[in-house]
Formats: sequence, structure tokens, C-alpha cells
Amino acid sequence: MQERLNLFLRVLEIFENRGYEISEACVLSNSCFDFFARKGEQLLLVKVLRNIDSLTETQAEDITKVAATLGAAPVIVGERKTAEALHEGVVYLRHGLACISEETLENALDSEYPALLCYRGGYYASIDGALLRNLRQAHRLSRPALAKLVGVSPKAIYKYEEGEASATFETALKLEDIFGTPLVKPLNIFRVPEMKVHAMPSASLATLRSLGFDVYPVKKAPFSALTKGEGEVLLTKVARCCTREVVERAKLLRSISATVKREAFILLDSGRAKNIAGVATITKREVKEMEDPRHLLELIEERATQDRDAGG
Repeated sequence: MQERLNLFLRVLEIFENRGYEISEACVLSNSCFDFFARKGEQLLLVKVLRNIDSLTETQAEDITKVAATLGAAPVIVGERKTAEALHEGVVYLRHGLACISEETLENALDSEYPALLCYRGGYYASIDGALLRNLRQAHRLSRPALAKLVGVSPKAIYKYEEGEASATFETALKLEDIFGTPLVKPLNIFRVPEMKVHAMPSASLATLRSLGFDVYPVKKAPFSALTKGEGEVLLTKVARCCTREVVERAKLLRSISATVKREAFILLDSGRAKNIAGVATITKREVKEMEDPRHLLELIEERATQDRDAGG
């Protein structure tokens, strides 16, 4: 536990030293993220793990869902995979997500991106296909001739040139040695993923869908779902009533909301609270009485500015 905390603090320092705005850390067990980091228009969802093999498929699904919906790039930082330390300059894939060491993170934040991808036990590199084709033609080499020099098939050379496949690390080195030119393209790890799931609201969130919103439930996060509609994405927390736990969650939600620049609200089963720790509260009954999704957005904006009323 202490070792992970030390790693977490070092990662936090890396971002702070580079001028990133950091949200309050999420302390939920097995949360899909630890904090958000923003610098200008760049938004990163950060998860810190000592062992990247501990990343579960469910966590990965939630990370992708949250990152894609909020326009954030997921960053998984770790120390090792099983018993092996993570190498600097290498990206490790886990459930389709890029995992890196803290040294690789530092370099990437300074625009020195990693070049190698570790996948299923092998190391691969992305080749600059257009440059490879130009060099091959300039040296008057056919694909079969180059393939023979490198020890791969002509089809593999074709795929490298067309950007349809990565080369093994050894093959990339051979290609660069033959032409005396760097051919490996750096990997931009700060990319927003594509949404892979459809909106599937639970019963407690059905009122939002009936109003015309898409709702994406999240299993492990300070919020219960992401509500999308009318050009907005709302961090949504579902609660029965206002409790001490809900108040604490609201404080975290407000911090995350400020960093990701998205509104947040708490959907209550019942209660009189209009605002909890700076986060607007709406009852399900109020939502059911609405006829236009814009009414919800207007009410959230109005109540988010009201004085805190924790009565429920």
C-alpha cells in the first residue's frame, strides 16, 4: 500500500511540476481513475497501479467510457508487470489501454514519445510507411528484394508501407540499418479513445433517458453515470437522500467537475436540498415533470450557484 502511495505521489508531482491543474484524488476502492489532469485543452484521466496486470477488464471498460465521453486521454502509470519492471520508452497494452512507466510519462509530457509497443510478449514499432516506400524506390528495391534482405514476406513490407501493421523491434532495426535512416514513428499515448459501448441506463437513471438524454452508467467512480444530451455531458451521482457520505462525494464531484469543465449534479430519490457542497441536486420527481431536456440544464446551472443546503 505504501509503495503504491509513493508512486502515486511521484506521478502527481510530475504533473504539478509541468503546470497541470489536478482534480482532487479519488479514494474509492478499485476506482477506474485516480485523478484528472488538465493543461490548456489537454485533459488526461490518470490511473496509477504498481502492477499493470492488476488492471481489470471492468476497470478498462469504465476508463474507456469515461475518457471517451469527457474527451480525455487515459494514462495508466505503473511500475511493473508481474515481476518485471516496466521499461522506459515502451508502451504496454492491457485490455486495449496503454500503460507506461513514470519515466516514460515524464518524457511524453515533454513531447518525447515512446517508440516501442509491448504486446503479447513481443516488442513492436510503428514504421513511417511513406518514408519506407520512398527509400525503397530510391534504392530501386522491389518489395520482394527488400523482404529478402530483412527476413520477412513481401506482404509484410506492403503492410508496413500502407500503415496496416507494426514491425517487430528486430525488423525495424534492420530496416533502419539498411537505409541508414530512422523509420520508427513515436507513439502518441495521449489520444482520446473511441466509445465502445452504447448507453444502457439502470432503472434509477431511466427518468433521464425518458427526457431525451443518453446515459452511460459507470461502476467504479465518484459519479454513477455520465449523462449526455443537448451538447452537454453531465457528471451524475444517484443518491437516495442527502447523507454525510453524499456530502463528501459531492465535494470530490465538484473538484472533478471544475477540472474536466463539465457540470455535475446529484439525482435524489427525494429531499429538499437544492445544492450540496456546490453541486446542484435534482429530485427524480422534478425530472419526471420536465418536458424539455433544456429545463434540466437550466435548473442545474441555477442551483449550482446557490448557497449549500445540505438538508434532506
